[in-house]
Amino acid sequence: MTEADENNAKARKAFFEEHGAALAEAVLEHTGGDLSEAERLMAECYQGAYNDEVDYAVEVFDEQTAMPDGLRCYIDYERFAMHHIGCDCFTIEADGQVHIFRY
Repeated sequence: MTEADENNAKARKAFFEEHGAALAEAVLEHTGGDLSEAERLMAECYQGAYNDEVDYAVEVFDEQTAMPDGLRCYIDYERFAMHHIGCDCFTIEADGQVHIFRY
């Protein structure tokens, strides 16, 4: 094994340890095995893990708007999630959760 191979193996192991096996594998699959791109996505684009896209949409909506609680029942969070994630984000499913990445 060359020194470069050893360094790559160490970096890959560290990536798996930092992010957990399921998420690390899913992100690497998304990047076609490109560890540098996978590390960049996690560092620059990762928004977190959610039960579903709607949970993320509710969080984003709440951060961006000030609205009385009594009006929240009128918001179509599912539609907001479809639009927001379709335009600004992509998702990866791992460990039974949806992991959101923002462009």
